[in-house]
Amino acid sequence: VQINLPQQYMFRAMAVIREDVAAALKKGAAPATDLDLTLISFHKLMDLELAIMLHSYKQHSEDQLQSMQRLASMGRVSDSLISTVGSGIIALSVEGRVEEWNREAERIHGCSRTEAIGKDYLRDFLPLEEHVRVGQEFVQILAGTDVRGCENLVLGPDGAMRSLLWNATRLVDDEGEVTGLVMVGQDITERKNAQQGAARAQKMESIGMLAAGVAHEVNNPLAGLAACCTALRNRTVPE
Repeated sequence: VQINLPQQYMFRAMAVIREDVAAALKKGAAPATDLDLTLISFHKLMDLELAIMLHSYKQHSEDQLQSMQRLASMGRVSDSLISTVGSGIIALSVEGRVEEWNREAERIHGCSRTEAIGKDYLRDFLPLEEHVRVGQEFVQILAGTDVRGCENLVLGPDGAMRSLLWNATRLVDDEGEVTGLVMVGQDITERKNAQQGAARAQKMESIGMLAAGVAHEVNNPLAGLAACCTALRNRTVPE
């Protein structure tokens, strides 16, 4: 049984067919007994068709319900992964407004999801000096060019600057229309601070070695001069 109409219309169509066929049979010239048998057979056939149709609708509805439950379950799993993953995940509309914001994004920027949704990402979460460069990156992403390894400063908790390293790609709907972009980023602030600390320590070590070398070079001629002075002082003047 093919289901090409909503259930209520199919049932109405079955009722109309039943009435029209019964009326047509009654107008025929068949004997009353034959007519009654024909009507009984016809109604039984229609009842059987109706039973098959009802079963088909029931099965169809159960399949749809199971599909919806599976999709809902997958959606919950997806939401859970997005929420708990260790990277910041931020989805922006074509206009650059926040549409998705997970827990790590909350930590990096010091702003809850409720507060972040709907805000202009460039204006509200990046320092002014980053607006033009990152805005140009967003234009390229929306045009279809994925971005990998982009690094920029973002405004963190209490206005402190944090370094964000991120990848991004554009989002499209079922019709192929661009709906925005999604960013996945890592807070590399501590890593950069550690690298800068190591660089400073190496620089100080180099300066210390250079100073020690200079002191050695200076001490060598001074030692010779000191020896000469001692010799002159101890020298006996002839009478």
